[in-house]
Amino acid sequence: MSRDETAVIQSAEERAERGAATTQQRPPKKRGYGWKEEVYGTVFASLPLIGFLLFSVVPVGIALATMFCDMDGMNISTIRWNNFANFGKAFTDASFWRSLLVGLEMTVAHIVGLLVSIVVAAILSQKIKGGKLFTIFFFIPYVCSSAAISIMWVQIFKPAGGVLNTLLQGMGVANPPDWFRDATWFPWMLVVTIAWKAPGYGILMVQAALANVNESIYEAAKMDGASKFRQFFSVTFPAISPTLFFLLAMGLLNGLQTFDIAQIFAQKTSGYVTGAAGPGDAGLTSVFHIYNTMNNPGAGGMPVASVLSLLLFVVISLVLALNKRLSKLWVSYDY
Repeated sequence: MSRDETAVIQSAEERAERGAATTQQRPPKKRGYGWKEEVYGTVFASLPLIGFLLFSVVPVGIALATMFCDMDGMNISTIRWNNFANFGKAFTDASFWRSLLVGLEMTVAHIVGLLVSIVVAAILSQKIKGGKLFTIFFFIPYVCSSAAISIMWVQIFKPAGGVLNTLLQGMGVANPPDWFRDATWFPWMLVVTIAWKAPGYGILMVQAALANVNESIYEAAKMDGASKFRQFFSVTFPAISPTLFFLLAMGLLNGLQTFDIAQIFAQKTSGYVTGAAGPGDAGLTSVFHIYNTMNNPGAGGMPVASVLSLLLFVVISLVLALNKRLSKLWVSYDY
């Protein structure tokens, strides 16, 4: 065999080896999805979008349309233009503006709950014995039904035979407060109920934030001679401030939107007073007032309630924007 023939044979063998190696390295061809899989995937992926459109976008669109119209009850087919009369009724609704003040009182309950959350989370983060069990106990009220909690606290505050007044009388208080009939005390029943229910979620959030604080910062603070008090305000508080800002914003939002607890207290105390939400409507929150307006054609029905909802949205947006602006003074994102 000549030298040229040998070179040709070697070259052919090398090409064959490279081809075999390429074939072995090539990944297996993926199976293409059929049209059925694509249809099923699209249907299941679109279900949340359909729910959002039906139960969020469509109702908001109807509410925006009814702001400028009159209608008979909930019959959308009777909508007729009324030349912005609903806005005049809403802006002159004294009960709505007074209900905003009640809503601010409800935000006090959430702020108190936030303070309780910080204290309890700081104690539980010290890895005390049974700390996880106490965390569960504090979280139980948060996941309980607002209806059940409200009914429980109605029985506690009951003027005659209630747990609280019985304790006060046993402590020597001759005339304990008439919680159901006194307009001064009625809102504070709601505040106490909300403040008792609220801390559970905050405790978990603050505990998680405390667990993420860098221990080396504490060690450096100890080397500088910082006391526990100084460490909290110079290290701990700035490190968890973003979490506290979030909890404060949610507390303001939930306080201004309080409805279920106020409604249940109003129902359970209706036999003691004549107001729609306690004596002199002392427990009338903004959302509760909007709900009553919607179900009362004489007060404007759904069209006026839609305008009031828009006003409440503007108020909440302004409060949250102010909270965001003030957060620059105390929230730190450097830790």
